[in-house]
Amino acid sequence: MKKETGFSMVEIWVVLGILGIIAVFAIPSYRYWMVTYRVNAAARNLFSDMQVARMRAISERCDYMICFDTGNNGYAVYRDVSGNGLDAGDPCVKSVSIPQEYSGIGYGYVSATSPSGDPISSAVTFTGTPRRFSFQPTGLVNKWGSVYFKPMIEPYDDHKNLQRVITVILTGRIRLYRHNGADWE
Repeated sequence: MKKETGFSMVEIWVVLGILGIIAVFAIPSYRYWMVTYRVNAAARNLFSDMQVARMRAISERCDYMICFDTGNNGYAVYRDVSGNGLDAGDPCVKSVSIPQEYSGIGYGYVSATSPSGDPISSAVTFTGTPRRFSFQPTGLVNKWGSVYFKPMIEPYDDHKNLQRVITVILTGRIRLYRHNGADWE
């Protein structure tokens, strides 16, 4: 008598059915996790670039300007050689296109109030054309403002808890907040 080894077709179909059920529940969680990861990474990258620009402004004793391209969801860091704002001769230290580096993420907001409780007027609240601000050699900034990030893809584009904001105050302090669904923390 010969002993049969292996799996029957019924056993294989049962295992595939179980894996399918697990996948149905796991894929949405994975997609949500990826969106959260990307919005966090985009906000942390800008936060880090702001800190580097501030440190360079202090150590090199010249202004560093950060300009925001709100139409294309990007920003650039410039070394302000002349000290009088953005000129043709000012070198671009870094340029970032948020949608290219962080798929589905851009400037925007869902919540109607800022971390300080004021109404939000724009996804990038720095003034000027283009919207910008400078870190001075003292570490201070010439303008205060905020930059809001959110997912731009459905169904996550209206989730308050996926918002991030970076604020810069006149003393040069940079702060990163996340929305917990009810308030900024």
